[in-house]
Amino acid sequence: MRGALTSATIATAATLLLAACSGDNGVALGDPPGTDAGGAGMDAGPASDAGTEPTTDGSPAGNDYSLTTGPIVIEPGAERVVCVERRITSDHATDIVNMSSELTEGGHHLVFYKSNATQETTAPTACRSFQGIFGGMVPLYIAQKAHTELRFPKGVAYTLPAGQMMRIELHFLNTTSKPLAVTGTVHLGEAKSGTVVDHANLLFYGDLKINVPPQSSATVGPSFQAFRAASPHLFGVTGHQHHLGTGVTIELGSPGGPMTPLYANQDWADPPLTIFDPPIATSPGQGLRYTCTYFNPTNQTISFGEGANQEMCFLWAYYYPDMGFELGFAN
Repeated sequence: MRGALTSATIATAATLLLAACSGDNGVALGDPPGTDAGGAGMDAGPASDAGTEPTTDGSPAGNDYSLTTGPIVIEPGAERVVCVERRITSDHATDIVNMSSELTEGGHHLVFYKSNATQETTAPTACRSFQGIFGGMVPLYIAQKAHTELRFPKGVAYTLPAGQMMRIELHFLNTTSKPLAVTGTVHLGEAKSGTVVDHANLLFYGDLKINVPPQSSATVGPSFQAFRAASPHLFGVTGHQHHLGTGVTIELGSPGGPMTPLYANQDWADPPLTIFDPPIATSPGQGLRYTCTYFNPTNQTISFGEGANQEMCFLWAYYYPDMGFELGFAN
């Protein structure tokens, strides 16, 4: 059982995470010569077929927006994390009810943030995985598969101010023997006016105390994080590990009480986003209990870190009504 999140816990977690993401992970993180020229293509305006797709409640949609980064060439054995900042070209407050993404081969994860930047970037620049979370940015959407779709419940949306700056963070890893041209795209679908009654946000929990001895299996957790948001309705959840991960389980319940299984995955490379339809109504005092398992076939101890030769134990869940982005780490 793990305690509540404190300011000291956040500070320690931020220090560990940013140190782990510094690029010193035994994998090439530098920019291969000449790989980024022309690789910043990104359309932050309405798509040409805007309004043709229905929203999840069956009503006609507003504008559709697409944001694309790449192609970015990744050499064999290389690993990179890049970020771009772009502005949504909307002239009005926008309620987003459809979100989906595509990651080409070599894409490990994509994070889509409400950015606090004031200037757009014209080319992808080196950054660190999940760094935006500790820089005051709110992640709206995280994808780990070739195609991911976040389906919002009827009447629920993200809300974005007119002209909101956004960040796309892309983590690439090329395990093949040939260069890969990697692209990441996010699609946003706007709600029809008058159809949204609630707004959504994200819960992001993790355990940084990972220690897997050589030639051994290990379990991290179970770790428990109580909801700070009062009785949220959950409509999506997923877990996150690297290639030594053998499983993530996530349960809903209260300390000392029964737990309801929500999620189980043993495939680190293709973790599902589990959508709850209808959403799960939680009770006061409840939270999420999560456990991560690993097998380390190497001769080195494996600890927490951003690189392919290190490990993570994270989960994120989508909820409403919006009571703020919630960040929690096991004590």
